[in-house]
Amino acid sequence: MPKPKSLPTIQSCRLFSVLSYGIVLAGVLLGSTARGDLVTSATLSINFNGDAFAAAADEVALQNVGVALTPGQSFMEFGLHADASMPGRPAPSSIVTDFRDLRNLWVRPSTSNLDYSFDSAALNPLSFDPSTIASSGAKGAATFSGGDSFWYANDAVIATGSSWLQFGNYELHYDGSRVDADNSGWLLTNTFLQTLPLFDIRNLSIGSVPADTSLAGNLLLSGDLHITDEFSTSWYMESGLNVGSFSFAGVTAVPEPSGVSALLVIAAGRVLIRRRRRRPSTVK
Repeated sequence: MPKPKSLPTIQSCRLFSVLSYGIVLAGVLLGSTARGDLVTSATLSINFNGDAFAAAADEVALQNVGVALTPGQSFMEFGLHADASMPGRPAPSSIVTDFRDLRNLWVRPSTSNLDYSFDSAALNPLSFDPSTIASSGAKGAATFSGGDSFWYANDAVIATGSSWLQFGNYELHYDGSRVDADNSGWLLTNTFLQTLPLFDIRNLSIGSVPADTSLAGNLLLSGDLHITDEFSTSWYMESGLNVGSFSFAGVTAVPEPSGVSALLVIAAGRVLIRRRRRRPSTVK
């Protein structure tokens, strides 16, 4: 009479369940990591619209603090730019008495193709899923060194020779709470001296090639820069005003599997080895 076939015991079934759960969980974690791309290097270029900044004054807000602009008077004028550090205070070569002196003596004639240096050591780098970035945005931020200086081209304050604005060390990031009919949720935030959202990005264009374990991918963003409510409130500028455009080109890579995922795979493998070494119980 043939012997009955071996049947797994309750204990071996439990081991199999634990093994299955560990493999499935590890697969989920590893799979989600594999779909996430990380920006490892990038370039940021901005084209400021000098005429838009010159007309950026919120005249009502200025009147509330006792400053009245004369018709046709410029409000703010671009001064200096530095690509890897903050440019410092612009210094005219002689006493500034009116806006013409300010422009003729030292104001930079061009505000186009201003570049900034990528910070590869940032603690919270920009990461995203290429398949959902258009709808879900990204996490973290792409951080850049460098900045820009502006003078308040305003007769009421130019005579003091001291009223100027400096911002930079930008972070390009996504904030889902800022998405509305106009704004994409992407923005540039100043981190120099204070953290202040400066420009909401509109008319956003996104291009992405996913990275894999052996080949780098890329992320391309471009759009228009509009003055945020925060920037407007702090510096008496017209909220929502289009003051330029930007372009971002990032090289991306797939990050290494997380430590938790790797440990789960190792643990699952050990359980499997132990299971194979045990002799199956039989029903007598």
